[in-house]
Amino acid sequence: MKTEKRKNCFKCESLSKCTLGQVLHLWQILSERKAELVYLTHQDPFELIPEDFKEPIDDAVKKCLSKVSWRESSCVCTILYRYIIGYLHKKPVNEETGKENWPLRDTLIAYLEAEEEDVPTKSLNHLPEELFLKHSVQTWITLIEVKKMNMSQV
Repeated sequence: MKTEKRKNCFKCESLSKCTLGQVLHLWQILSERKAELVYLTHQDPFELIPEDFKEPIDDAVKKCLSKVSWRESSCVCTILYRYIIGYLHKKPVNEETGKENWPLRDTLIAYLEAEEEDVPTKSLNHLPEELFLKHSVQTWITLIEVKKMNMSQV
């Protein structure tokens, strides 16, 4: 009987200390991890994202991205994933905005500033200028591959 009361007490205490922001961040982490696992099982985690944002990237750009450290690629993957899920799936199919040709680095920096995120933008400096929003999904996939490669070398 005492053990049951103690368990309930811990649950209440834990829930009372949990904030909406913490729940949101946990959901974001789990969502990104799920997308990564979906990709690693050879499925498309971005099936609802318009094809406009899935254009392939050049081999030279892939080579440049492959030099990014595990920590930096992790940070950029998180930012990019949140942007893809939060903004790119909302694009109306018939609307010609031209945003596919916006520079990826500048767009992500503006996104972080608008969201008032306390994330250092220096990790975004590793994104080559040749990347645009139309390369978003392929950039994320390339960085996931970089993370996977770096993890296997450790």
